[in-house]
Amino acid sequence: MAHMPTSHISVFLQEATVPDSSENPLSPDCLYGLYTSWCLLHRVTPLEDLHFRDVLRKQGVDPGNVRRRITGPAAADYILASYPASFSQPATASQTAGASGLRHTHHRTPGTFEA
Repeated sequence: MAHMPTSHISVFLQEATVPDSSENPLSPDCLYGLYTSWCLLHRVTPLEDLHFRDVLRKQGVDPGNVRRRITGPAAADYILASYPASFSQPATASQTAGASGLRHTHHRTPGTFEA
């Protein structure tokens, strides 16, 4: 995987998130999980979690209060990697009702895949 300067964080935020004024900010772990999915899709070596958070802060983004929601191919990859069992059987009405407010803290290590 290629190493990119930390400016790739801005590209990640533009491609994988959109502004969201809801009262449910993305958790730092969710944002990092999304970031690792984005890096995997772009063949970029992700920054370590704490370095990622430091770069966000330097770019004026508070990792503890990210008013954005996930979108795009990295979001799909992240959701499928985070909830593989949810997509192997039909969803119940209660599962689909909560899907639009998806906020969680599970993420995978880049380069690992679950069968």
